[in-house]
Amino acid sequence: MIIDTHVHIVSGDRQRYPHHATKILPAGVSKTWASDEPVDAERLFRTLDRAGVDKAVIVQPMSAYQYDNSYAADSGAKYSARCATVGIIDVLLPDAVEKLTYWVRDRGMNGLRLFTTRVDSTYRLDDPATDPVWRQSQALKIPVTVHMQLRELPLLKRMVERFPGVTVAVDHLAATEYREKLTTKVLGDLLALAPFPNVQVKYSTLTLYALKGGEPSKDFFSRIVERFGARRLMWGSNYPATYDRPYAEMVAMAKESVSFLPKADQNAILGENAARLYPRLA
Repeated sequence: MIIDTHVHIVSGDRQRYPHHATKILPAGVSKTWASDEPVDAERLFRTLDRAGVDKAVIVQPMSAYQYDNSYAADSGAKYSARCATVGIIDVLLPDAVEKLTYWVRDRGMNGLRLFTTRVDSTYRLDDPATDPVWRQSQALKIPVTVHMQLRELPLLKRMVERFPGVTVAVDHLAATEYREKLTTKVLGDLLALAPFPNVQVKYSTLTLYALKGGEPSKDFFSRIVERFGARRLMWGSNYPATYDRPYAEMVAMAKESVSFLPKADQNAILGENAARLYPRLA
């Protein structure tokens, strides 16, 4: 079973699902991908079918909808057998806990995404004001994924230490600022999270692009797996925020990136780990 842990969807119905665009630091092919290459849920699953991908994790696109998770939640309910959904909330608002509870309990979402890369963001990952959201994530038994930059990893480490009962997954290996020449040498703060069993890491098509001119892919992933283990590494395409090649090619790149590993490890990275993180996908 193959599960893509990082896809976005954008509805063509802007009356029902109006855009709330915001400027974010680049993490795809284009800052305007949501209007350049909008992919709705129906098109997404057709695309997955053609590429032989069984299920997906729909991640709320901040650049299209900000904190309105309605389309992701509605699509998750419609296609519940094929996807899990991850929402975003403004964790600094006084009612952040209530909003998180609403999206999870009332709307059926399966995870929370923390997002620090808005251009105008003043949010620090280790802000004590967000502790109630972390506690509620643990109470709701949902994982927290984090879209961040490498320099913020020491802040995340503090939260991981404070909340060992919360499973955390780091998007894009936290290295979205790298477009090429990525090596594990620059991932020291990420590798420092390996001793914490509640931390998992996700790599994406952007990661594979960033290895151009950098560390050989086999060496890179050997070191990641050596530190975290194959059961704590997951793949996600970042489609359609990354749309400069056919989706099937992104899947092929993902398979190739871990093809040197034992088959059991490949299966874990490309699907089984996601099903364990999001039981709805099992």
